[in-house]
Amino acid sequence: MNMSELNVDKEFAKDHNIICHPAVCYTRSFWEHFGPYDPTTIPREDLLLWKKARKKGAKFGITPQILCCYRIHPNQITAKK
Repeated sequence: MNMSELNVDKEFAKDHNIICHPAVCYTRSFWEHFGPYDPTTIPREDLLLWKKARKKGAKFGITPQILCCYRIHPNQITAKK
């Protein structure tokens, strides 16, 4: 699936975390304006940070190039039983 063709705002509205955290590039300015994480919201802390930042005017872009490979396995935190 090519995530770069999806609308970030529409995906956030559906609570879909389409921003790949390990491949995110941050600036000091991002953290000063939109951070920090809320540690009480684990394991959703990254999605909630993205949504908060977007509401405050942060811009997000998803490149069409693959920057990170995600391995799906039965013991991951989002595994369905």
